[in-house]
Amino acid sequence: MLSHEGGRLRRPQAPTGTLRGREGGDNEKTFKKFVSFVEVWPRIIIFQTIITFVIGYIWTFIFGLNLSSFFSLGFVLFVLIFISIKQNWWLLIFGLAFVCPWLYLVYFPIHWYIISPQVLTLTYLIIGISIFLYGHLIEPHWIRVKQLSVPSTKFPDTLVFISDTQSDSFGYREKKTIDIIKNIKPKIIFHSGDIYNGTATSNSKASKAAYRLLKEISAIAPVYIVPGDHPMSIDEVKALLKPLTNVTFLNNQKAKHILNKTSYEIIGLNRYAPETSLLASKTDCDYRIVLSHTPSPWIQAKHYPFDLMFCGHTHGGQLCLPFFGAFTSGTMLPRKFAYGLFQSQTATMYVTSGIGLEGLIAPKIRLFCRPEIIIIKGQK
Repeated sequence: MLSHEGGRLRRPQAPTGTLRGREGGDNEKTFKKFVSFVEVWPRIIIFQTIITFVIGYIWTFIFGLNLSSFFSLGFVLFVLIFISIKQNWWLLIFGLAFVCPWLYLVYFPIHWYIISPQVLTLTYLIIGISIFLYGHLIEPHWIRVKQLSVPSTKFPDTLVFISDTQSDSFGYREKKTIDIIKNIKPKIIFHSGDIYNGTATSNSKASKAAYRLLKEISAIAPVYIVPGDHPMSIDEVKALLKPLTNVTFLNNQKAKHILNKTSYEIIGLNRYAPETSLLASKTDCDYRIVLSHTPSPWIQAKHYPFDLMFCGHTHGGQLCLPFFGAFTSGTMLPRKFAYGLFQSQTATMYVTSGIGLEGLIAPKIRLFCRPEIIIIKGQK
């Protein structure tokens, strides 16, 4: 266990049987591929649908429309997208089955001359472009500060929780995040992983931005952080964080932080192989906080006693609909776990919408899902 008291810091040692001893194994690689596939394919279907609609309406406006040409266009689009992302054939078939009924609903009012193709096309294009501009230029930078109240627990110190900062470069979001945290003046900062998009070799600009962000917030208060998603490898993140003496990286490890005679046990879980058994051991600390990149470990962790489990990864869905919420949780859990507060008889979990944006094939937009910084106000 790491001890952090009065500015003295000792690096933690990985417990026996953690991911460190299993990295590179065939079973783990297979599991990672499976998890990545399950998490990404719902987003692919959504984005394929959007692309099909946009190009379909442009086709309608320029050339007119008949049902066979619209379906043919949709099929060609899916084939091209499938080839570009190299997904399985069954995913392509599922995507077509998902989109075709919607294409018919679009075709129906035009076919029966309820509204002209040109008017319908222009209307949808104006609405679509407006939504895209809002989701790309406004909402991703509209960071809110949300005060979290944990039932049955009163923390004596002001704490800040952030996640998924996912820097591409050091820009407005990074500067705004630092300014907000400076104004809050927390005693401890917790980060549940994903600090930049890409890898250090593929995107050095992003890794430098992430380093600068962590350096500046760690000057405000001690930072505890856990592994996020690959391609950011464990070793890569460790190397990046090594010069930051006030940042503690927990990979299936525990740390102890003593602040004004109040002791915190901080348990950081690995993203792909979480050692939830770490939660079973008894502790003499006043408060237990669990950091996990995803909410997936909640299924096992909820049976253990702790005060708060903080998770990210889901981005709150990133693209949401009013009265419906997220399309997917981005995990193997139901979509309701994409965002919010969850409780069991012995524990509480909060899943945040995070700060940054998806770095893979997803468009750089947020819709009805603002980025957030979580604060727990100290109560004496």
